[in-house]
Amino acid sequence: MLHQRFKDQKTPAFGPEISADAKLEEGDRLVRLSFSSEIPVLRNTEMGPAYEVLGHEPSEVDLVRLNSGSAPVLKDHRRDVDSMVGTVVSAQIEDRRGRAVVRLADTKEGNSMLSRIEAGEVQSVSVGYAVHELKPAGEPNGYVPTAVLAGRNLVTTTNASSLIGTQQMHDAFIEVLKPQVRVMELGATVLPGLVENVSIPRQTAGCSAEWIEENAEATESTPGFDAVTLTMHQLSANTRISRRQLKQSLPAVDQRLSNDLRAQIAVALDKAAIAGSGVAEQPTGILNQTGIGSVELGADGDLVTWAKLMELVSKVESANVDPATLGFLSNLKVKGYLMSTPRIAGTDTMMLDPDAAATAEDLRLAGYKARFSGNVPSDLTKGSGTDLSAVIFGAWEDFLIGQWGGIDLIVDDATEAAKGNVRLVAHSEWDIAARHAESFAAIQDIQTP
Repeated sequence: MLHQRFKDQKTPAFGPEISADAKLEEGDRLVRLSFSSEIPVLRNTEMGPAYEVLGHEPSEVDLVRLNSGSAPVLKDHRRDVDSMVGTVVSAQIEDRRGRAVVRLADTKEGNSMLSRIEAGEVQSVSVGYAVHELKPAGEPNGYVPTAVLAGRNLVTTTNASSLIGTQQMHDAFIEVLKPQVRVMELGATVLPGLVENVSIPRQTAGCSAEWIEENAEATESTPGFDAVTLTMHQLSANTRISRRQLKQSLPAVDQRLSNDLRAQIAVALDKAAIAGSGVAEQPTGILNQTGIGSVELGADGDLVTWAKLMELVSKVESANVDPATLGFLSNLKVKGYLMSTPRIAGTDTMMLDPDAAATAEDLRLAGYKARFSGNVPSDLTKGSGTDLSAVIFGAWEDFLIGQWGGIDLIVDDATEAAKGNVRLVAHSEWDIAARHAESFAAIQDIQTP
């Protein structure tokens, strides 16, 4: 067993969950709680596997930061603005336990935590700390040596399975794999905070000028105009959580699922921006916009060549677009092919060279930004060709993403109150459009090995 001196810090490792012992104080949104104890926890330390026990003698604990008045109270182990629900007012060691008085903020998150404490739902709490000294302190309860228990070399999982514990590492939560969101990254123009439908006047044709003789009259010319419109399309997601799962989950399942709902909306928006069908409530994505440039490879599709990629670039550049945000977007199948195929057969210069990029996120293709995402289709068909991929080249600043309000998260604990279930619902409203269809061109029949 290891006896450890510990100290709170700004970017801590979190200690074991202990009984919160939380109760409201008089006024000022104050809560008194316990935050640490001498409960042994099995750890991998510098000395090998051992039970960690945090020392609670006055000389073993540095509480300067907790008593500074600026130490945050977090609703979970994420250290960001949304996770902060209050601040620590004071901390001390009493009866070999860490105890503190915290003030919960008068915010949505702070009020939610205050209500949960009043309802008796907050069962445990942990403190972030840094270890400043390790000291052997003997074996807990005269156990077999700790290292033997940790390694369990003298027993088998068959005859002593009940002795094998499970440490739930909720602070290392593994999120679901999601496609990379790329359209905004490439420079699409976002119009946030919309209230009404939007109509943006657009000039489609300019006046003309001509050389004339003295005392002659120039031919009258007529410019053309129309409008780009944005109307509200609703994008939503929802899920349900049982009462027991909500109370017992580590990490906090409600926060994890709230984050996931927002992330899935971002993925769905990116996918619609690329290839939205324009049918029913779905907006029309770049690949289905009328008037974008097109380069074809073959009747049934074909492998893409450097010459065809340059033809794609020429389609856009010849439309007189602003070159500031020109870039490529394709999927990971095409990326692999471009990285392994020379520009010119027999040479060693690949179409896409990751070694030439300053960072992994700064790939360049023919000098232009190149980004890749699973949201770009790889299941297109043409003739007898199947599983064909797309690549888009364009001036991404000319792609508009309109947003009405933000992503609204609704916590519904009334609809299934009889069961104790809670429904999380996320709603958002968007539309997408191109300032000029000519600002984009695509190949949509790429075969990949």
